[in-house]
Amino acid sequence: MAVRRFSSGRSKPIKCPVCGYEFSLVYSRAVACAGCQMSVYGCNLVKCPRCGHEFSEADAYSS
Repeated sequence: MAVRRFSSGRSKPIKCPVCGYEFSLVYSRAVACAGCQMSVYGCNLVKCPRCGHEFSEADAYSS
């Protein structure tokens, strides 16, 4: 399984659709997804560090 590399194009803030909190994907992976192996191996979900809501990574960058 290949590990995805960080792309500077994806460094813009993500806004949670539930609580409105803005955060980076890197911060989400480090804090909200701590302990989840899928966050390292290509998970396509983003988890809000504030409220815990999970949503699609594609939806996070479509706005």
